[in-house]
Amino acid sequence: MPNSVEDYYKTLGVTKEATDKEIQKAYRKLAHKYHPDSNKSKAAEEKFKKINEAYNVLKDPEKRKAYNQFGNQWESGGGYYSQDTSSWSGDEDILRSVFDSIFRANGFGNTGKSTFRGFGNMGGFSSSMGGFRRQQYGGQPRAVKGQDAEAELDIAISDSYFGSTKKITVGDEMGNRHQLDVSIPKGITEGQKIRLKGQGSKGYNGGPNGDLLIKVHIVEDAEYSLNGYDIYKDLNIAPWEAALGAEIPVSTLDKNLQIKIPKGTQSGKKFRLKNNGLKSRKKTGDFYFVAKIVVSEKLSKEEIKLLKKWQEISNWKIRE
Repeated sequence: MPNSVEDYYKTLGVTKEATDKEIQKAYRKLAHKYHPDSNKSKAAEEKFKKINEAYNVLKDPEKRKAYNQFGNQWESGGGYYSQDTSSWSGDEDILRSVFDSIFRANGFGNTGKSTFRGFGNMGGFSSSMGGFRRQQYGGQPRAVKGQDAEAELDIAISDSYFGSTKKITVGDEMGNRHQLDVSIPKGITEGQKIRLKGQGSKGYNGGPNGDLLIKVHIVEDAEYSLNGYDIYKDLNIAPWEAALGAEIPVSTLDKNLQIKIPKGTQSGKKFRLKNNGLKSRKKTGDFYFVAKIVVSEKLSKEEIKLLKKWQEISNWKIRE
């Protein structure tokens, strides 16, 4: 790769052989560290811009390939045009006639036979034809949709259960930042994406803006956990409730109720409330209480005495 002003691999702290997953992981770590919302220094803001610039190139296979070959001249080198390659790459018959006409117009004469063999690594010549790449062959500007942008958003399980609205801060190519309201639909699950139309990169030649794709990550809390559409919650049970059975009060995300604990309940036993999990238009999950038998860390003398008596009279072999 030729010398360049900014080494995108160095900016993200990865090697040229890094995988897409390694590049994404490095970007997320750096973006979190230097995001202007959490790091108020001027240097952090500049660093954040460079990180985004590097990631937007290296995450795209075609852009990365061009960057590896041409460095910071990747947009003008080798016939590459990120938004519309159909009017450039592979049409050598048309490019041959353009090539010949340029040479004849500049006094190179008409040999009667084209010597065009493809531009190869002719970055300078390719750059001089930049206007041609961004037009149709008829010479009229082509409207091109802007690139889609990507972002990530952490939400709570309750946000998915009830639906909610979150704010997200995004930046454009110039480093300007603004907030957007994101509507979280009910039943969204880990890794699904929300599309905000027209909130991506600006279009070219009057084309529409790209979209913003927001990947959702659901953060589990101390009380609830999630498996697909099913919600889980630990249910603390006293030893005597597990042994003798009981009816105890419980709560879900949106209701209070009573459930029966049968005699001899063991830790790990699940109590299902059907159709009380996440709900989307396509699927409804269940809610599970998971029994967890707990013992007080501070026992009274009377409690210790009773437990020892239980131990003495019991002939149950807990371990073989």
